[in-house]
Amino acid sequence: MIRVLHTGDLHIGSYPGPEKNGENARYLDTLHALDSLVCTALTTGADIAIIAGDVFHQARVWSDRGLKENRAAVNFIRKLAKICPVVVMRGTPNHDSDEQFNMLRTALEGDSSITIVTEPGVQTIHTYTGATVQVACLPGFDRGYYRAKHPGLSKEEENEVFTKAITEMILGLKAQCNPYEPSILVSHFTVAGCNMESGQTAFFSQFEPIVYPDTLAAADFDLTCFGHIHRPQQLEGCKNAFYCGAISQFNFNDEGQKRGFWIHTVSDDGTVNSDFEELPTREFLTIPSPDEADCVMLLCLPLKPARAKGGTIRKNGGDNSER
Repeated sequence: MIRVLHTGDLHIGSYPGPEKNGENARYLDTLHALDSLVCTALTTGADIAIIAGDVFHQARVWSDRGLKENRAAVNFIRKLAKICPVVVMRGTPNHDSDEQFNMLRTALEGDSSITIVTEPGVQTIHTYTGATVQVACLPGFDRGYYRAKHPGLSKEEENEVFTKAITEMILGLKAQCNPYEPSILVSHFTVAGCNMESGQTAFFSQFEPIVYPDTLAAADFDLTCFGHIHRPQQLEGCKNAFYCGAISQFNFNDEGQKRGFWIHTVSDDGTVNSDFEELPTREFLTIPSPDEADCVMLLCLPLKPARAKGGTIRKNGGDNSER
């Protein structure tokens, strides 16, 4: 049995909003959520932690801010590594830049319990109890790299070609895995049919390359841990496939959504049971204008307190958290 902590879309950074003692309050909210995640992980326990991309909010920032955000990421990863080995995968380039991940790798160099991933590949991870798990990583899509390989395509043609490439990479990663050891796919893409942040359902690759459910079925990983879509969910029609969602509410589409991370328990027979652990977050609220002709979104509610252990969303048990 292996317990997998599945998080991602940390989006460590500063956002429009109030300041607290000269510090961006929403940046402090993110740090609070990260600290709460570590505290909950200490209670629940985990054999491996997976961070499924978008560690940072912006790829290019001023040096002072960039160093501060990188330091926050390093501190969080080091705290997790005291609990279990950590795999940190790069998300999309507009959030996680090469230099940010190079700095992470440099800062964490020498710690064998931390694996930084920027290229597709299979990582063999040994837990602190001696178990082995294979983690197949497919980082966020670098559109510029594939455009260089396939120049002159229209946007629709690009998405078709790029989606095919993603399919081939997922199947290729599974082919590299030992069938006698547990295997986990970690990726940072949109899956057709997932529930988007806005509540819409993603079906077609009109705007970006996607992953099809039949690709996941053909690959047949024991567990699939996605980042990228901020709404946490288990993907319908897919075997043990989940989006961790973002750790905090960041934009207008997030109003009313829960934030947290998954603990997946992979049994020796391949059965997966998953619990969603809710994190404290500052909520968005819609304030209608007096004439009801328009409305504005205001981040005006106080930060929610940390949840008691009983306040979790159970995969098969409904929502038993307080509002």
